Amino acid sequence: MAKKNIIIVLVFGSFILMHSCTKPVKACFDVEIIEGSGQVNFDASCTENSFLYEWDFGNGVIETTWEPMVSQEYEPGTYTVLLRVERKDGSNRKDEPELRKTLIID
Repeated sequence: MAKKNIIIVLVFGSFILMHSCTKPVKACFDVEIIEGSGQVNFDASCTENSFLYEWDFGNGVIETTWEPMVSQEYEPGTYTVLLRVERKDGSNRKDEPELRKTLIID
């Protein structure tokens, strides 16, 4: 009987430890438009607790990377950029894992 109690305590303790270590994910990115060139630099370093970045640049290009900084070339126009982020283990707790921004390229 004592053996069952120890196993239950260990399993319960592991669940508490795993649950408390999962921090919320919050997508965030900054945009730098290089005037006259069509180049746009994106920096998601401000994203909290993220390890995987999936960018939909709104121009038909989708990129998944471990790096928070990426660049993209654009023709003049209006684009909606979407950033989705995940933790390295694939979980995101559905807190704020997406962020959209509209770009206007002259």
